[in-house]
Formats: sequence, structure tokens, C-alpha cells
Amino acid sequence: MNVVELLAHYAELEWLSNVRERHGVVLPSYPQVEIAILPAAPATSVEVRLAIWGIWVGMRDIITRNQYHEAEFEVLWEGAVVAYIYFTKPMDLPFTSSNETLGTDEPLTLLPSPNGTIAGILDTSNSTETSSDALIEGRFSWKPLFTPEAKTLTVVEVFLTVMAGLKNAAPHPASEKVPRPYASSAIDVQANVQFYLHRRSVPRTKPPYFQYIHVIKALKLVPGYMLEKRRFSELFFSIEVNEMPVGEGYLQKGHYVPPRFVLENMLESKDNLSLS
Repeated sequence: MNVVELLAHYAELEWLSNVRERHGVVLPSYPQVEIAILPAAPATSVEVRLAIWGIWVGMRDIITRNQYHEAEFEVLWEGAVVAYIYFTKPMDLPFTSSNETLGTDEPLTLLPSPNGTIAGILDTSNSTETSSDALIEGRFSWKPLFTPEAKTLTVVEVFLTVMAGLKNAAPHPASEKVPRPYASSAIDVQANVQFYLHRRSVPRTKPPYFQYIHVIKALKLVPGYMLEKRRFSELFFSIEVNEMPVGEGYLQKGHYVPPRFVLENMLESKDNLSLS
């Protein structure tokens, strides 16, 4: 849950902005684990997209190896360490990162900066919050439902699919409208998550719109809801803003297959499908 919360937090920020935070998330309900990102000296910040990719690749490595223990990951760019990501017990973080502090795993070599220089990654500017449009997106609510025919999912399938969905939504500005069916999945598991404009409402010409910030908020709620209900299975959910239906989502087992209404409308859903 801590990883989902932290990924959702970063996903709402601007993709190429920088964050200065030293410590990560520790939830009251899950106080055993802290996730933190430390910039490598002399930098004092880390680019948001690198934080997101590092958390995703690090946690996916822990899950797929089934090795749930303290770990430190090095984030590399062009052979240089630009940040350290820790999965550790709260208050166990070192003041200065060292490979001797925690068990070191394989270094993470992440995507290049658009400007092709290390300076862009080591920028020490202040972090940028969500855009003003996203901050006034309206009162968000969702209505989850386990359908009678819902197939059982594993905990790993749910968490990897949700985390991949957050990672894949993050490059979009939080205030950007979801223009057509959007699907995401992790290649490690047989599951996917899909989002659509609400099928029972006409395309909106004025706010509230279905935005990527609503995708992020809905994904963040999925694991907690399943834990609360003690049930991990396919889940349908509708998304409302200011009590107005704007979108819907479906976490399902198997690979993504465009539904009939998408094919009939000749929407190029493959262009809006993200595999991680």
C-alpha cells in the first residue's frame, strides 16, 4: 500500500518536475515499511519521472523475485548514480547513502532525459505540484462493484497492475482529458485495467471532464478496497466528479481485448494501451 500511495502522489506531479523529499510514505495502517528517495550528492532533488520509474522497477523486482526484505536500489543515468531508492524500516535511513547500509540489488538504468544531458536530471529547482486545472477538477468519488461473474485475482496481479497503471498514467498532465479508452497492464501478470468515458453519458462539452487525475485517484483506491473486503477479484467501478458520472474502469483477468463498442466505433485503442 505504501508503494501505491507514493506512486499516486508522484503521478499527480508534473512528469519533468523535480522533488526534494528525503523521506517517503509511511502509512499508519502499514507502519512497517518506508520508501524513500535520496538524491545522489551534490544534487538536492530528483526528477519525478525517475522517481516513478525507480519505484516501479524496484518494487516489481522485489515482487517477481519474491524477496520481501530491506533493499537499496541505485538509479543510474549514463553510468552515473543520480539517486538511491530505499525500501526499509522507518527511521533506518542513513544520513548519507552507502552501499554498506542496506542489501544492494541490481542498479536501475532508467530512461534518458529529453535533453540528453545529466544536468536535466540533477536540476535542483523546486518541485512542481499539479497544474491549476487539475487542482480544481472537482469532488471525486467512485463506486466499486464486484460483479457476480468476477474472476479471482492474485494479490500480485492486483498490485502489479495497479502500480503499472499509475506509472503509465503519470506522463500525462493530471488535468489532461482521457480522450478515449485507456488500458494498462504489467507484462509480468495476466491482468489489465481499462478506463472509458462513462457509457451512459453524452460527451461533455464543459466541466467536469474525465481527467487522468481521476484515473490516478481511482487506481489508488483499488488495493485498499480489496483488502478491506478481503477479496481479490475482477472489479468494476464508476467514477463521478461533482456527482456527475464521467468515467468507468474495470480491473480484469487476462490480456486487454478491446470491447465490442470500441471496435464498432473504430477507435484505435491500441494507441492508448500501455504495457509495462
